[in-house]
Amino acid sequence: MKHGKNPLYSWFPLYGEKWLFGSTRYELDHPERAIFIDLMALANRDNGFIRANEQFAYTKEHLAGMLHAEVELVESTLLKCIKYGKLEKLENGIYRIKSWDDFSLTDRRKRQISSFPKKRKCISASTEAPLISSSIISLSSNLPLIWEGIKGEDKQSWAVAYPACDIDRELSAMIEWIKANPAKGKKKNYRRFIVNWLARSQERGGGMRSVSPRDAEISRERRVGSSPEKTEAEKSAAREQDRRIKEFVDQQAAKWEPQIEAARTPEERNKLRASANTETQAGIKKIHGYEVQA
Repeated sequence: MKHGKNPLYSWFPLYGEKWLFGSTRYELDHPERAIFIDLMALANRDNGFIRANEQFAYTKEHLAGMLHAEVELVESTLLKCIKYGKLEKLENGIYRIKSWDDFSLTDRRKRQISSFPKKRKCISASTEAPLISSSIISLSSNLPLIWEGIKGEDKQSWAVAYPACDIDRELSAMIEWIKANPAKGKKKNYRRFIVNWLARSQERGGGMRSVSPRDAEISRERRVGSSPEKTEAEKSAAREQDRRIKEFVDQQAAKWEPQIEAARTPEERNKLRASANTETQAGIKKIHGYEVQA
């Protein structure tokens, strides 16, 4: 399955529950998770290897150019993936996904795909289940401005997709921004506006808590591309904190994944996902030493 020669197998399975609630979500930052997905896509072309060919590795600069990313971001992702056992670096500098067999298709599945007919009957739009909520989101025409058309299932989905965001607080912030920018606040598609807003907020760390001095320092370090030398005690404390978070996330996954898989309806699964996300976020903040409000 090298370099995409067989288009039937040019994709790899990504298990939703493990991706949303597994340890990767807390081991890698949001931009680093995007790079990790790109690395898996590259590995998919070469049986788990990330390399220019069998003898030569990609340089970090080459990878950054291919992925349209900063070299520093690619480098931090590679280092963390090696640290957490997702990647291994071979003697010649070539990288490989350590658990590639978990992501690659089984021989049985390949045979199933090969047997699929080339032409399939289209499913009628009237019988096919809608992929997204059909409700139209809008703002009230009179003051005070309030959101109209937002359902509970919308908030649950957003909470899962953007776990660092306080959804109600973000929605209120959007209204205040629109009131302050009436010309820019008129949108044809408010659902897209909300999703884009939440995505940007998630990338900045979300609004689940006020920014601590430590987080502010980390953010400053990333912007300037350098970091002050840490003492051995600080390094040891950071390693212990990482260990506790990983252990806690694994415990949460073991607790919630069986319940989510056993759920009978999508609504029940969404509620369980939201509960799992809320509990996990609260536990992680507690480990970081932030006060968790009831």
